[in-house]
Amino acid sequence: MNLAEVLTDPQILSQEMVLAIPHAGHGTVHMTGFPLKFQEAPCTVRFPVPDLGAQTASVLHAVGYSTAEMTALSA
Repeated sequence: MNLAEVLTDPQILSQEMVLAIPHAGHGTVHMTGFPLKFQEAPCTVRFPVPDLGAQTASVLHAVGYSTAEMTALSA
């Protein structure tokens, strides 16, 4: 089974194991669904996936890199 077949498989779709999520700048993106289903507390996608590298500075800052060190890394 290839990826296109997986994304359109009736069982995968009925179990909501692949979600089509709108993403600004990228159109609709497909992601894996939530493996656990809770009737009283359903899982939802709250935020779109960030663009590649969009959180690099905040992650580096959180682990202790200074602004000067981050500038040197990007150079």
